Parts: sequence; structure tokens; C-alpha cells
Amino acid sequence: MAVEESIRFARENVFVNAHSSVRLACTTATGEERIVYVDPYLVDGAHGVAVAPHDADIICITHSHYDHFSPEDIQAVAREDGATRFVLPRSMREEALVAKVPGLTMDTITVVVPGSPVTVLDVPIRATSAYNAAKPFHPREKLWVGSVVEATPGVRVYVCGDTDANPDCFATDCDIICIPVGGKYTMNAPEASALVNAMFSAKGAPVVAIPTHYGSVTGTPADGETFAARVREGIEVVVPY
Repeated sequence: MAVEESIRFARENVFVNAHSSVRLACTTATGEERIVYVDPYLVDGAHGVAVAPHDADIICITHSHYDHFSPEDIQAVAREDGATRFVLPRSMREEALVAKVPGLTMDTITVVVPGSPVTVLDVPIRATSAYNAAKPFHPREKLWVGSVVEATPGVRVYVCGDTDANPDCFATDCDIICIPVGGKYTMNAPEASALVNAMFSAKGAPVVAIPTHYGSVTGTPADGETFAARVREGIEVVVPY
């Protein structure tokens, strides 16, 4: 897809209400509309969502930490008719089931490991590796994930999950990247911008970068602007909050 179309898609169809809570308004290859959330969190009026939307066709969870797997926020976005489908790491399946989130059952879960390609409700999704290289918070052996969602034919949105900059992130192909910048638990703004710049230099993509994971649980509100200032020309930065 053309750069201009990717930018338009990011501005019109990708919504980050807070932290790493991402909503994608997707269109399948057959023209069906699908709403996909990744790690819904802080879904409330203070963070731009005045009324519980209950509009999620698919909810992807990257890992089990409270700010990514939040039963309260999952309930706020899950459809009330029980039709929502869930994609989550195989390593947290039992934990998710024990949490007794309405609608989250063995029948509605698709489990993944890094590298898994799945198609849920006609939306192609590929799990990626998400881990810390030297920090203890997100061990690689947990097999926690990021998600690459083909949000519409030709547009791949990469929601990185909680990760440091590493070769697996660099190798992930995408058009739009939602990347953590808050530091401490993940890469910080300079590290994230360096990764995005290197990806673009090598592959000409991503063409849109959206900073996440700052300003609430960790990092400061200024981290998004710090990231934007360091991203090279040719990449459109959309600072969400």
C-alpha cells in the first residue's frame, strides 16, 4: 500500500487510548469489518473512552501482566453476545481461563507462540517474539508475544508487546508499528527510535510509527515527543497521547 494510504489508515483506523491499549478498525479481504483490540487497558472516560464500547470481534493479549491482561477492560470491550474471539500466548492459557473472564473459554481462545500465523474471523494475525534482552521482566522463555495484524489487505500493523529492541523485532515486517518507548520494562524512546530507523533503512518500512507504553504505568508524557524527535525523515510519527 502507498505511504499516503498507510498514514491515512493509521490516523483513521488505529486508536491508542492509553499505555499499550490499541484498537484497530480492520477490513478483511472479503470486505467484512472487524474490530481488533490488543491489550485493552484503561478503557474509561479519563482515557478517551466515555462508554464501554463492547465492540471487539477479536482481542489479542500479548502477556499476563496486569496492564496487558486486564479482565475489567476486556469485559468493557468484549461483545455482549459472546461472539468475541481471543488470541493469547500458549503459556498463559490456564491463567486466562482461571480468571473467568466472561466469554473467554476454551472454545473462544486461539493460542499462539512466537512465529505462529493464525487467521481468526478472516483476520490474519502473526505472533512475534517479545522479550527483554537483559532485564528480568519479560523472559524469552515465557514465549510472550507481539502481534502483527493484517488490518486490511496490504497493511500490517505490528503491536510489539513488552520488549526490548532485539533482532526479532528488527526482522518483523510491517507497515505501521506500535512500539513501547517508556523504558524500565521495555526499550526507551532513544532505543525505540534507533530500532525503527534501522528497520526503515534496511527495508523501507515501517512508514508509520506510533509510540506506546509511556505516561501511565511507566515513563513520562514527554516520551512520545522524545521518540518523535529522533525518528528519521520518511517515517510518519503519530503521537497518540
